Amino acid sequence: MRRIKPTLGSKTVLWLAIVYSIAITVLFLMPTSQLPSVGLAGIDKIVHILIFLFLTILWQLVVFKRRGDRLTTKSSFLLLVVMIMFGILIEVLQGEVTLSRTGNFYDVLADLLGAVMGVLVFQKVKHLFST
Repeated sequence: MRRIKPTLGSKTVLWLAIVYSIAITVLFLMPTSQLPSVGLAGIDKIVHILIFLFLTILWQLVVFKRRGDRLTTKSSFLLLVVMIMFGILIEVLQGEVTLSRTGNFYDVLADLLGAVMGVLVFQKVKHLFST
C-alpha cells in the first residue's frame, strides 16, 4: 500500500477521473449497434449503477487529494449534485443527439443510486488514500 499512495497524487487522480469521464460519455453516446449485447434483463441498470459508483468515487478522490486528504460533507453533496446533473445530461443527449438511443428516466435513477453508493463507499474507505 505504501507504493500505491504516492502514485495517487492529485494530478494522477485528476487525469484518471477526466479520462474515465470522457470514456463513459463516449460509451453512453455511442450507437447501440457498436456495444456488446448481454441479453440479461436489467443488466443495463446495474452497469449504470457501477459506472456512476466508480465515477463518483474517482471525483471524490480528486477533491480529497487536492484538499490535503480532506473531504467535507458539503463537497460530497456538491459532487453528488454534479453527478446527478451529468446523468441527466447524458440521458437528454442520448434522446436528442443519438439515433439509436433514447433517454430513460430509470437510467437516471440508476445513476443516482450509483452516485449515492459512491459517496457512501468513499466515506468508508477514504482513510486508505490518506498520505
